[in-house]
Amino acid sequence: MIGELNHRVKNLLGVVAGIAHMTAKSSASLADFEPAFSGRLMALGKAHEILTAATWERASLQTLVDDLLGTMATADPPRATANGPNILLEPKHVLSVSMILHELMTNALKYGALSVPNGHISLSWAVDHKGLSIEWLETGLVSLEQPQRKGFGTKMIERTVAHELKGTSKTHWRPDGLAFSFSFTPTTGG
Repeated sequence: MIGELNHRVKNLLGVVAGIAHMTAKSSASLADFEPAFSGRLMALGKAHEILTAATWERASLQTLVDDLLGTMATADPPRATANGPNILLEPKHVLSVSMILHELMTNALKYGALSVPNGHISLSWAVDHKGLSIEWLETGLVSLEQPQRKGFGTKMIERTVAHELKGTSKTHWRPDGLAFSFSFTPTTGG
C-alpha cells in the first residue's frame, strides 16, 4: 500500500513539475503564469478527487464532464451540453482527459464560445470497435479564424492525446466556432 502511494506521489510530482515548466516557458510574466498554473493544478486536483472517490479504480467520464461544465450546463438556457454513454476510464486516462477538457474550457472562456453572450459548447462521446471518441463543438462565434500560432494549451492538448492517450486528434476552425475531436483506445487494468 505504501509502495503504491509512493509511486502515485512520484508520478504526480513529475506531472506538476512538467506543467510548471511548460506553463512558465509559455508565460510572458509571473502575472500570466499564476492563473494559468493554478487553473491547471485545480483541474489535476479535481481529477484526483474523482479518482479518490472511485478508490483509484475506473472513474466515470460523465462525472468528469459534469464537474468541468458545472454552472455552464445548468444555466438557463444552458451554455454547455453533454451527451454520451456511461463509460468508466482508467486513472491515467481520467487525468489526461481532465487536462485536455480543462484546456478546451479555458480557451472557450478566453477566446471561444463562452467569451460571447450566445456561445454554446456541445460535448459528446461515443464508443465503438475502434475505441472512445470525444467531440468538443463550440458555436455562436462570428468570423472565427484559425490563430496564427499555437499556444501552450493547444500544444499540451496535442501532446497529451498523442503521447499519454496514444490517440489521434482533429481540429477544425469554422467561422462560427471550434470543432475539436480526439479518439483513443481505453486500456483495461491499472
